[in-house]
Amino acid sequence: MGNAIKRAGLLCLLLGAATLLAPTFGFDLAALDRGLEASVADDEQNALLGLESTYDGTTIEYETGFFGFPSTDRSAEVVAVENNGENPLDVEVTVSSVRWNGGDDRRVLRPVDGTATLESGQRDTIDLECSRDVAADAENAVVGLDIDASGSPVSVDRQEYEITGVSFACEGTQSAGSGDPDEIVPIGETDLTLVDGSATAETSTGGFQQEDSRVTFDVRNDGTDDVTVTGIGVRNTTSDANEVYYCAEYWFFGCTATDDEVTIDGTTNGARNVDEAITIGEGNTYSLDENATIATGDTATVALEQFREDGFNSQVDMRGTELTVLLVVEDPANPGNEIGIETEISIPA
Repeated sequence: MGNAIKRAGLLCLLLGAATLLAPTFGFDLAALDRGLEASVADDEQNALLGLESTYDGTTIEYETGFFGFPSTDRSAEVVAVENNGENPLDVEVTVSSVRWNGGDDRRVLRPVDGTATLESGQRDTIDLECSRDVAADAENAVVGLDIDASGSPVSVDRQEYEITGVSFACEGTQSAGSGDPDEIVPIGETDLTLVDGSATAETSTGGFQQEDSRVTFDVRNDGTDDVTVTGIGVRNTTSDANEVYYCAEYWFFGCTATDDEVTIDGTTNGARNVDEAITIGEGNTYSLDENATIATGDTATVALEQFREDGFNSQVDMRGTELTVLLVVEDPANPGNEIGIETEISIPA
């Protein structure tokens, strides 16, 4: 009986060792014929899909010059990838996050080439460039990459592979956002109340005034604590608008002066004036230049100026549409934390 126990124990040890080695070295095991998804090993250079950070500090840049042609367009190598398996791998790369001091917007950067097929033993690089969609500058950003590799019989899904200390200076048509708060709740679960009948579309107050491209609505503080609004975002809309940009004055083919895209008239007033445009979409919130306060029992009017579709000369009539606005507020129960209050708004036709 004792020998049988020893033999069984030795067999368990051998099987355990084989299990530990399998993710890195056991790609030809018969079980893999059924098709598996392999996680990346701790030693990422020697995993099935070998990954090595190769970023050398080169600033990723894009700047337009005369007549809109690029005067500076510089990409940078950030990661080396290698197929350490026996079969080809189809690799796809996306930028999952770009975070820096004062900003959080993955749209700033993009892969120069997001797909590649690697033969066994082949090595390639991942290069990043400015997307040209979002304007932002940073000297010490953290960039996350999602790297998927599919093959037979194994696939690899590596999410949020991070490159640190990334520098970029990117021109773009929209302003970079600040990311969403970790906690988002409907306005009905908070002390703020959307005032019935307050939502309306109005004529823009800026240059080249267009009817009904300005949206306003009122929120009331029914709680016992003052509310401090620190940011705002437009998460979606049923209109054709994809951005908010307040052009106060036009000259020929351009905007010569801007004003606040967001104003909040509360107990104390707040505002935000972006350099480019506020992008409509989830994950695109924008910190206010000046925070607004809504005291207990007070009502604040929120105004979003000049909803647009792709450019300065395309204001959108917001009558008869719906939109979801995210108000970012300080959490009174946890100083330093922020909460997103999601507010669904219907604008009369």
